[in-house]
Amino acid sequence: MRMGMLKGENLAQLKKRIVQDVIDFTNIPKRDIIRTAKRNAEALVRTSTLTVMREAHLDVYSANLDVLDGVQWLSTLDSRTTEQCRARDGLVWTLPDYQPKGHNIPFPGPSPHWNCRSVIIPVTKSWEELAKEAGGDTELAKQLDDIPEGQRASIGGPVEGGMTYNEWFAGQTPERQDEVNKPLTSDDVWVAKRSDSKIDPKAYKEWASKVLETWQASDEVRAVGTMDETLIKKIKAEGLKPLSATIEISDRDILHIMRETKLDRGAAIPTDSLLELPAILQNPRAVLFDKRDSNLLYVFEPDGVDRHGKFVVKIGIKSSVAGSKSKQVLNRIMTAGLVPRLNLVDQTFYKTLIGVL
Repeated sequence: MRMGMLKGENLAQLKKRIVQDVIDFTNIPKRDIIRTAKRNAEALVRTSTLTVMREAHLDVYSANLDVLDGVQWLSTLDSRTTEQCRARDGLVWTLPDYQPKGHNIPFPGPSPHWNCRSVIIPVTKSWEELAKEAGGDTELAKQLDDIPEGQRASIGGPVEGGMTYNEWFAGQTPERQDEVNKPLTSDDVWVAKRSDSKIDPKAYKEWASKVLETWQASDEVRAVGTMDETLIKKIKAEGLKPLSATIEISDRDILHIMRETKLDRGAAIPTDSLLELPAILQNPRAVLFDKRDSNLLYVFEPDGVDRHGKFVVKIGIKSSVAGSKSKQVLNRIMTAGLVPRLNLVDQTFYKTLIGVL
């Protein structure tokens, strides 16, 4: 890493120093191991280089105490920012000892966590303070201090420079506040390329394996399960009106389920479980009704994992078939993940429709 940084190598070159760029892996478990290793290598490279950069910045700030009054934490204004960085956005610490100013949150150092995107910026002394120290025109300096602050970037466009993460978040719509890289919702019209409404576990497994292998999506969907009459009656009793018994999944949903952030958190289901989706939907351990957003949770027990797996099904997604003006309402796998059993038995949020946890 040191040699690569001294040579000015870019991110891709530094990553290859740790893990070689392997492409043609048809063996799914082996490919997943390589992909995870490459993600970890990229996280290591990003975090290492950014830590060195921030440490250099802090050294520069400490060497200019005659014009600086401290350092300020700036976090990225979007839905991916971690809680610890959200809490520190806009806070200031003194130099050179990094004591909190106007709060009691300790300075986290140059990199509080892996893949941190936050920035540490210098806080200059006011024009009036600088004028006094230099024996200059303090009245003119006061006028300069009254110049309005600039702007800072956010996912929704520029905002006032002094706005903190909490202030930005409070002004967002409920949809933006809930946004964590979600797929389309039931309010969206989804243009799909439907291959076949017939459920074929073998064909699905081959198709899903290819999607994971190439990591490319074209909005193709496959039927993976059906809801029986008993389940449909129970769903209707909860106020839902499914117009179809078929459950489908798209190639984009597959990539969303196995996305890097979920793998990094250890919350992704095993690849084998995803490839056996039709069998799981046919014989789940339980089917739960989520009282908060009216989704169905198909719960299963993956091999070799100490948590339960879940496939989340949204009832009634509007779909416009590619090449046709007709629209359909279908039931779609939205996401999946691993969760502790205790999370699922909470009757405050979930109601068991079928099976036992």
